[in-house]
Amino acid sequence: MKISRTRAASKKSPSYVNRTSPDSSVRHVTVQTAAMATTGEDATSDVEEVNFTPDLNFWDPTAPRQLNVGTPSDQCLQKVRRDILDVYALPVSGVVITPVEKDVTRIHGLLLGPPGTPYEGGFFRFVLKCPPDFPARPPLVKLLTTGDGQVRFAPNLNEDGMICLSLLGTWPGPVWNSSVHSLRTVLIALQSIMTDEPYHNVPSLVKGRTDDTEAYNDYLLHETLRVAVGDEVEAALDPASSYAPELRKVVLRTFVEMYDTYVETVRIQMERMLREGTDPFGGRTIRFEYDDILTRLRSLYDIVFDLNETVFSDRVVD
Repeated sequence: MKISRTRAASKKSPSYVNRTSPDSSVRHVTVQTAAMATTGEDATSDVEEVNFTPDLNFWDPTAPRQLNVGTPSDQCLQKVRRDILDVYALPVSGVVITPVEKDVTRIHGLLLGPPGTPYEGGFFRFVLKCPPDFPARPPLVKLLTTGDGQVRFAPNLNEDGMICLSLLGTWPGPVWNSSVHSLRTVLIALQSIMTDEPYHNVPSLVKGRTDDTEAYNDYLLHETLRVAVGDEVEAALDPASSYAPELRKVVLRTFVEMYDTYVETVRIQMERMLREGTDPFGGRTIRFEYDDILTRLRSLYDIVFDLNETVFSDRVVD
């Protein structure tokens, strides 16, 4: 694919900052609804039990103990392969997955932040591991895009990478059902977390609070550009990083395609003269540094653009 060097004016406005309607493919649901996204069950009620503590020994697919959990059963391998082929045949919008060549039960994935949300254009990496008795138990999933464990990208996306969804057994609510759930269900649930108002993802956590939706979105937008764009593009450029080749190509190609949108979003935010933002769930306060972000984006664009065109794959995110 040949990419023109000219930075043409983007026809696409930064939909989050202009408050346009989000992409219709994104499911705007609560945590409980997301977990049951394909079952047809009504799971919209608030979950009041917020002191739920999952087994910290089981949720993390990158934990050393997960390297020796036993040999996958034949049923597990067959189900994983079927689920992967199903996703390849009918992709989940904004999601790319690629299994490890020598271990199909271990899958690298990428979520592209949906339009109309503070995550727009961000690259959110995750790793998924199916246990040996899958589908009897749900897969383990960890978000890898966390700014070195500093950024909590949603009330249910923790700084350590834990994804709090009842579907995964990491939050109270409707649980995994092997007869109706699949890897597709998990991918849809992950994508559904990234809404236009993630402040309300877990209603029980904000009950009785002042509505900080807009301020939280501003915080997330800044961190998306800084971490989920800047850091992730740098990692994709680093041949020594753990980026899967398929995901690396998607990130670099999409970054070039969305460059004008990133720049326009930064400029709009700079005009608003916001000085700092706070994560109301983690208590982290940061200074907004859009000047630095803009400089970094320009530098990364020049580097990516100068790469050989063979870097870019024909496969793109829907």
